[in-house]
Amino acid sequence: MQNLHFTSTKNKPILKYSFLLFLFLLLGISSYASKTYINVAKSTFSTASYNDTTRVLKFLNITSGGKATLPVKGDLSNYKALVLDINNSSVTISVKFTFIGANGVSQSKVFYQNAVTSNQQFIISLTDTAILSAVNKITSIAIGAKPGGTFVQFNGVYFQDIDTGGIINSSDTLTVDTTQKFQTVTGFGGMAMNSDWSTYLSNAQVDLAFGNGNTQLGLNIMRVRIDPAGATKWAVMVAAMKRAKQYGAIILATPWSPPASLKTNGSTVGGAMKDSSFAAYAAFLKSFVVYMASKGVTVDAISVQNEPDWATTYESCVWTPSQMFNFVKNYGDSLGTKCIAAESFNYKRSFTDSILNDSIAVNKLGYVGGHIYGDGLYSYDLARQKGKQVWMTEHLIGSDSLRLPYWQEQLVFAKELNDCMLANFNAYLWWHIRRFYGMIGDGQNGSVNGVANKRGYVFSQFSKNITGLTRVKTSITDKYADDLQVSSYMKDGKLVVMVLNLSKKSFKNITFNLPLTPNSATGFTTTSTDNLLVHAVSIVAGQMVSTSIDSFSVNTFTFTFTPDVLPIAGISLRALLNHIGVNVQWNTIGEGTSKKFVVEKSLDGVYFFAIDSILNNSSQTVFNYLDYHIPESKAYYRIKVLNNDGSWGYSPVVTVNNVKSSGEYKIFPNPITGGEFNLGLNEVPRGKYQLSLYNTSGKLVFVKSIEHLGGTSNYEIDFEKNTMNAGNYKAIIRNNTEKGNIVFRSNLVLQ
Repeated sequence: MQNLHFTSTKNKPILKYSFLLFLFLLLGISSYASKTYINVAKSTFSTASYNDTTRVLKFLNITSGGKATLPVKGDLSNYKALVLDINNSSVTISVKFTFIGANGVSQSKVFYQNAVTSNQQFIISLTDTAILSAVNKITSIAIGAKPGGTFVQFNGVYFQDIDTGGIINSSDTLTVDTTQKFQTVTGFGGMAMNSDWSTYLSNAQVDLAFGNGNTQLGLNIMRVRIDPAGATKWAVMVAAMKRAKQYGAIILATPWSPPASLKTNGSTVGGAMKDSSFAAYAAFLKSFVVYMASKGVTVDAISVQNEPDWATTYESCVWTPSQMFNFVKNYGDSLGTKCIAAESFNYKRSFTDSILNDSIAVNKLGYVGGHIYGDGLYSYDLARQKGKQVWMTEHLIGSDSLRLPYWQEQLVFAKELNDCMLANFNAYLWWHIRRFYGMIGDGQNGSVNGVANKRGYVFSQFSKNITGLTRVKTSITDKYADDLQVSSYMKDGKLVVMVLNLSKKSFKNITFNLPLTPNSATGFTTTSTDNLLVHAVSIVAGQMVSTSIDSFSVNTFTFTFTPDVLPIAGISLRALLNHIGVNVQWNTIGEGTSKKFVVEKSLDGVYFFAIDSILNNSSQTVFNYLDYHIPESKAYYRIKVLNNDGSWGYSPVVTVNNVKSSGEYKIFPNPITGGEFNLGLNEVPRGKYQLSLYNTSGKLVFVKSIEHLGGTSNYEIDFEKNTMNAGNYKAIIRNNTEKGNIVFRSNLVLQ
């Protein structure tokens, strides 16, 4: 999607969502306030019938339709909305209100809902006099059908009660059941490209978005655009990507269009993909991965196409589901990294079902991705059955209002985040990270450039607390349960509970029934006036804790437990920097109960992230892991040891320093296409230097000695290209001799 450049067609689902958002605001935000259900079975039917078990209302006369007059009338002023929660329908239905108007004359108002194939709420406001001029003198409410349809299936039909607010001394109990596990959360992120489509986040903005300090947002997935113009346009994003990688970020690269020559219309705007261009397009996508590798950036996932089901007037390309299937099946494993598909505009399963059901194609698909503009926010069970992570890779709300989002809109955003987690999504990515409606302000429409927006604080309560954790079952009881949206996540000795209060009520004495007795309990709350305010939690007795919940608030509660921790005396660890990367080695003398080792890395010594895991072989006592990502300055490593009995612990932390000498070194062109390249030395001290090239196995394949007279010079390096295979190499420059100090390292790509 492109910012603020919607066509009238594309606006339809966005406006549809905006209308629902308007109703949330109009009705006091709590779409899940207390409900009064209507027994449709007690309706009066005219050429219609209703099955109370299946909740299917059938219309028996296709020519004239039919209707069901609901068993309600009189004063409805205690309700704020009538909600028809529809599962699916084959017909456009109408809801006709008949009432006595102010002049004493019978009047009517009719509302329509088109046929739907999946869950949809049809919400009719009862509080806006412009919609219904009188709700205290309703004489009938009838559900009808336009001629030609046959049925509508309901999840439920109910009135939403008016939220009067107040302080509730609640007997609600929130129960966490860690025996029922769902998806592991990979993370949260957004688009690093700015709204001008030509610049990317600055280092300071990347730090704010991807750092894990107290004032940072803790994102961990950066989405970037693959410019169809090729490598000449790719350098602009390298700095932001490298900076994010320092925080362990995942990089997702997405093309909005293939190069124009590969499309039916010869343009990057509109048009469709040519089947005959598949091989060339796969090579183009791989060239982006190779280019970024040459700059020291690993691309973790690459998308086939942004919104292949959306024909529009900006950079785009239409694909058919069969084209997506054929491309992934034939080229999904040749892109240089994991393939993600299909990033449909509203998560059309037709673009990925065939891939998932094919024994060859499914193994070439890394992740399932899609957007939720207008539809798609529900569990993708087929993807889960096939062992694929499901990512929500783009959404935004509020861009059409040129102002900072209201707090009620932020709560709608928080609910969407929580709903995505409850629908088993592994990742959630927003549109622009830096925008007035994004996580960081851009200086427009009331936002402060480079400063976290309110939406950023809401986002961080998810990103900083549940990334890497596994969702577990959570339930809440009592009459006010619908006002509170909850979800829980657990890993090792940490449990996080998210509680969203979308109502005007404040709750006292909410009780948490936890699976274990917590050692500690902390909470943070964001409201319209506070950001990440420390929230008091009381450990009552044993596994029970108690707290309060403010009205209209986003709350994160973290509980820690003491597992049976592994004694770490038998674990020794060291990390050595060499010409390929960092060799992490550990020894397990005297330790025979561990089943797995997790290698964790940190760039600041505080926040650690997993980079690999190794199963224990009981006969092995020495283990090695090679980290190819050489740090720019310092890196910290530790080993997490997981035992067979469920206990775990950490090794001591070791540090690696990568301090470079003075001067600037540069190898160009990179990638290398011929049998020569240049080595540039800028303000480098006089002396003898040795350039060495190593392949990915660590084998020395090329050596060149250089006698530098000091200052700035370029040296032409010739080599026999036919003696070296195309691929990735490590270039190392040492001073004086082959055993001299390493003064420069770089990734080199030979094509």
